[in-house]
Amino acid sequence: MRSLFIMLCLLAQFGVLGGCVTTDADGPMSQRQAVMRVPFAGDRAVTVEGDNGDIAVRRGEAQEAVITADIRARTARRGESVRIVALRTPEGDLSVRVQWPIGWREAGEAASLIVELPACAALTVHTGNGSIAVEGLSGEARIDSGNGDVSLKGHQGDAEISTRNGSVEVTDHRGACRVRTSNGPVDLRGVTGRVQVVTANGPIEVALSDDNPGPVDIRTTNGSVHLEVGPGFRGETRAESFNGRVRVRVLTGAVEMDDEREWAVVRREGSEPRSRVRTTNGRIDLRERAEQVN
Repeated sequence: MRSLFIMLCLLAQFGVLGGCVTTDADGPMSQRQAVMRVPFAGDRAVTVEGDNGDIAVRRGEAQEAVITADIRARTARRGESVRIVALRTPEGDLSVRVQWPIGWREAGEAASLIVELPACAALTVHTGNGSIAVEGLSGEARIDSGNGDVSLKGHQGDAEISTRNGSVEVTDHRGACRVRTSNGPVDLRGVTGRVQVVTANGPIEVALSDDNPGPVDIRTTNGSVHLEVGPGFRGETRAESFNGRVRVRVLTGAVEMDDEREWAVVRREGSEPRSRVRTTNGRIDLRERAEQVN
């Protein structure tokens, strides 16, 4: 039976751009960089998988996928044996992953990837340890780092982001955005769709686009929350802090607040959608951005 995947290229076929030897606390390390090019139409899904190393996925100028690998290995021989494997399904979906010699990565070894695409229909990116940066693409995005910062810029399409330890930054996002992190600040700006943010430890800042009607669901255990909405925001918003003050600065809508300023309800046009903002320890600042007049 014909395999569902077609192996396009291995690292042995890369054009090697350079190599050197560095040292760390455990001894010398060998480094090399290589580039591979893979035919990719841009209208299919892409998956990028790493285990230790930063990953950047962004729109490129070439009408194909261009993969740059920066590899750090214990020995030059191990570095030469690392494979960056690109697989493509018969339908045209593309996956990129790192394959270490003898089936495992030794301590201190890493492979960072830069993947440039003409476009994509959907995107999945994962690394066990390292930062992830995605910029200028579209389609449903699923981004996960076990330990590292995540950045998403200029994306069009719903996004789901998770990291255990690291910050999350999203800017100029056209679509819904769902974020989950254990430890780290979250900063979302220019989001046009629904927002859900959950973190255990870290401040949260969310600034919706002018025409975003909501809703938002924002929760943190330890950290302040700053929510800025535009004139298009609608429905009812309930803000609660169990150990902190709530401050509301809105231009429209009715505001109800308790005497201790530990909770507030803002009701704007219509009762739906319903939004909530909650923190256990920290303040909440809810503000409406004035409508810009050209």
